[in-house]
Amino acid sequence: MNGVPQAEPCNIVIFGASGDLTRRKLLPALARMQGWNLITPDSRIIGIMRDPSWQLNTWQDYVHESLREFHPDTVNDPARWESVSAMLELTIGDLSEPSMYQRLREALKTTNGKTNALFYLAIPPQWYEAAVSNLHKAGLLDESDGFRRIVIEKPFGNDLDSARKLNQAFREYVKESQIYRIDHYLGKEGVQNLMVFRFANTVFEPLWNRNYIDHVQISVSENIGVEYRAGYYEKSGALMDMIQSHLIQVMTLVAMEVPVSLDGNAVRDEKVKVLRSVRPIPPD
Repeated sequence: MNGVPQAEPCNIVIFGASGDLTRRKLLPALARMQGWNLITPDSRIIGIMRDPSWQLNTWQDYVHESLREFHPDTVNDPARWESVSAMLELTIGDLSEPSMYQRLREALKTTNGKTNALFYLAIPPQWYEAAVSNLHKAGLLDESDGFRRIVIEKPFGNDLDSARKLNQAFREYVKESQIYRIDHYLGKEGVQNLMVFRFANTVFEPLWNRNYIDHVQISVSENIGVEYRAGYYEKSGALMDMIQSHLIQVMTLVAMEVPVSLDGNAVRDEKVKVLRSVRPIPPD
């Protein structure tokens, strides 16, 4: 893309590569990024699998079928699919097995003297600490030969105490600047457009305040149900899965003041002000 600096080659390592999050969200997102030249051809997409029956061609077939369902433009273009397929690598092993992390270390590709790596934890939250601890023990979080990033999907803990405990554990192994706690709901087009709709629209911007707005309703329309995620919902429930993460994030975007810039920290600061203004709701 014109005017956009080319990203450095990176080893994109997906823990939980055969899961629902990877199939429906990560793989289509990576395919789009590859189509927009945001991922260099020298990059690698390394899936971590526990099942020893998986081979590289199994992983490639899995990615192909996932993209056929959720991003068919890639597989319908033979040249694009060939480019994506050439990036795919596979590492077999259990998350609790130290030898798996040594095999992963050997699988990382070095380009131009750098071994950049992004570790995406698309795994149950109870495995976060074990994965990061083992990455540290294997020397995979050392940034002497390239950057290292850890991406964590919500839920980040199941209450305030567990979230603090998890943060403290992470700080033993990585710097705060290496950690990305993300909520994929914020990537939806409607959510992405909220700030532009609010702050760049000369009609709505001066009216978007309590003097002219009586109340706001935030509704979620899903085209899938619990389906095969019953095990996850048994532990989390809709309140934790949707409201305390996705919808409260949307609420902060609706209610926050204009940030001093679109820098991530500036946006976060305004969102935090909204959260601090929310009155606690009594349980009764």
